[in-house]
Amino acid sequence: MLSYPLDNTAYEAEGLGLEHVSRSRGVLTFDDNLRVSAGGGMSVTVSPGVCLLKMSKYWAVTCLQKEALKLPIQTADGTLPRKDVVVARIDKIANITEIVVKAGTPASAPALPEIVRDSHYDEIFLAAVTVGPGVIEITNAVIQDLRMDESVCGLMIDSSAKLPTDAYNAQLTALLAQIEAELSHLHAGTAVMTKAQYDPAGGGVNICVQEYECTKSGSVYALVGEGAVGRFKVPTAWSAGDTWTVNGVAVPAYCGADAADGDCVVAGRWITFVYDGTRLDFNGGGGLSNAKLALATATEGKVLAGNKFYAGGKTIKEGKMPNRGAVDTTINPGSSYTVPAGYHNGEGRVKAATWTKDKYLYLVIQYQGGYGNPIPEYAATVVAQGIPEPGFLAHYSGPGNSGAVTNVCNANMLNIGAYAGNGTAQITPLTYLYDIFHKTNHDPGVVYTLGAGAYCYRMR
Repeated sequence: MLSYPLDNTAYEAEGLGLEHVSRSRGVLTFDDNLRVSAGGGMSVTVSPGVCLLKMSKYWAVTCLQKEALKLPIQTADGTLPRKDVVVARIDKIANITEIVVKAGTPASAPALPEIVRDSHYDEIFLAAVTVGPGVIEITNAVIQDLRMDESVCGLMIDSSAKLPTDAYNAQLTALLAQIEAELSHLHAGTAVMTKAQYDPAGGGVNICVQEYECTKSGSVYALVGEGAVGRFKVPTAWSAGDTWTVNGVAVPAYCGADAADGDCVVAGRWITFVYDGTRLDFNGGGGLSNAKLALATATEGKVLAGNKFYAGGKTIKEGKMPNRGAVDTTINPGSSYTVPAGYHNGEGRVKAATWTKDKYLYLVIQYQGGYGNPIPEYAATVVAQGIPEPGFLAHYSGPGNSGAVTNVCNANMLNIGAYAGNGTAQITPLTYLYDIFHKTNHDPGVVYTLGAGAYCYRMR
């Protein structure tokens, strides 16, 4: 039986190794003892420290790394990540202890290299290094400390008084995995952001949309909440004259250039807004504001009946202009037509009857006795082909010029002027006339005196 130490006995290394056989593989402490950190560029540094390895089941070896050790990391793969490990080991064939880097295999979900504890090597893992695709520098963020993981390292303590680190290591491993995932998202530019990114000025609630509570009592919408940017659900419909308060303070509310109204405040809708402490600005606007509508000057009378429009404000209006369509009428020469107010489609027309030589004006001048000198009484009728016969004109000529008739029968042929005395009458042609009965011509603008009798005029 090999025993250590016996008195006055020479021992080989195996006997000395028996002294520590009850100790477990691992590092002496978890402080800076064999701690792995970034070494600059593609390298890591291992701090000085002590660990324990096993040459065999009954032979433990205590190892000392006296100075800091810098180890290179192999060049990264161009497309896939890998996991390397920093290993403290015994090379039993070469009869040496050493600290080296074992490179992992690139993969979309890389795994650690297998730990070796056989007749050739006895290893403990000090740290794992995640080597991302294409990286040119190793940082502390990609180094995972494995010294507390008892499955690959742990503390070099007497197994009879062993402090279990599995639970602590499981928590630490889970935390590190979460941190690694978040760092991966950060490096990819998605998902998780640091506060330095989303709130560099320390604005707190003011940099995120905050939900406000909104109630309405009477004509007042009351908002309660905090934050410069908020949102709320409109509880009831807007009515003209409604007002707003924020945390009990009355404030104006706007949507674009206009005061908030029923266009943006709709029951059941969510509204986002900016609150600067003195006013509410609802998201929206950009449409027809009251200021723009004020530039529209149309009125109901200028818009076709039945058509709705906006002008002067946001209240819809309806046109009242009658639709005349296409007016079609005929007027006699010398007469006029009053165009009715309203809309005309541009296809209407007013036609004037044309007097020709087959249109006749009959004029009768007779006397009425009993008044001293006989006073003429006139009667005139127009006969014109193709148009209704005008009404009979009876005219009594009083003293002076009171009985004058302009444009007799609207025929645009002659005027009857003043009583000329002795039962005569004066006419003034409006165009060139021919008296069929008397075979005489009358020129326009010349005053002719006629006695009692019948006259028949046509244009010549």
